[in-house]
Amino acid sequence: MLLYILRRLLIAVPTLLFIALVSFWLMHIAPGGPFDMERPMPEVVRANIEAKFHLDEPFLVQFFIYIGNFVRGDLGPSFVYQDFSVTQLVAQSWPVSAILGVLSFCISVPCGMLLGTVAALKRNSRLDYLLMSLSMTGVVIPAFVLEPVLVTIFSVQLNLLPAGGWEGGKLAFLILPVLSLAIGSIASIARVMRGAMIETLNQPYIRTAKAKGLSTRYILFHHALRPSLIPVVAMLGPAFVAVVTGSVIIPDSERLTRSTIPTWSAIARLRCTMPMPPCRAIAIAIRSSVTVSIALDTSGIASRMLRESLVPVSASLGITSVRPGSSMTSS
Repeated sequence: MLLYILRRLLIAVPTLLFIALVSFWLMHIAPGGPFDMERPMPEVVRANIEAKFHLDEPFLVQFFIYIGNFVRGDLGPSFVYQDFSVTQLVAQSWPVSAILGVLSFCISVPCGMLLGTVAALKRNSRLDYLLMSLSMTGVVIPAFVLEPVLVTIFSVQLNLLPAGGWEGGKLAFLILPVLSLAIGSIASIARVMRGAMIETLNQPYIRTAKAKGLSTRYILFHHALRPSLIPVVAMLGPAFVAVVTGSVIIPDSERLTRSTIPTWSAIARLRCTMPMPPCRAIAIAIRSSVTVSIALDTSGIASRMLRESLVPVSASLGITSVRPGSSMTSS
């Protein structure tokens, strides 16, 4: 398994470079530039600036300079926050976004699995319809829309939770941003878990376990849960990237509600401009590259887990055929 994971990680390297190249090219062909102003800039000044930041170099030369600077951790100076580099600003703000994303992920995974399992066991009941209706609502409402609503209800009207601030990561200041990030992930995981659990419960080896007189709890935890986790595991990689990188928009969304509310000092507050054409492509490239790579890797690892998880399940039930997609017959 270790060699398999290492091989998948090595395959991800060219994927990262390719997506970074595509993102760089898209930002390169976009109209405008980092030095465009309302007043026209003298050509001599523009030429000097472009020469300083290698904007007069060919496209591929700019790309490799960009990759080299990125690998060294040099993201260029900030044109908004004077005397600061982009690396310094990101280093100061990234921990806040990471904490919000990791906490919401740790909450959304068990909650989504629990709700999806309950909905599958109570299939076609009122509880199932209620849970799936709430899940659909949570999927379609983005976090940057949900956050101002939660702030309006719990902070402005009820005055139960602080509407902004960080205060060293105190619990009261974490509830709203973590909740707004976790709701969408809980809804998505619950829907996937429900479908996978229903499909697993209809498998022949589950009917064999029921025929042998095993309890529903034993069948659920020993025979149905692991195969049902495969689709969930396959989506956890992109889901983790989505909640961690999606947390950058949560802090500033509260300004939609009250402009006087102090916001969290996360990456969303940064309004820095990179000195090269891909000034904003860094976020696009990182998120797209990591999402695609982790999605590919987790899909392959999940398939391997499927084959390995079905072997002990089938052996305990006396099933002779355990290959995914093949018919399972009891001996």
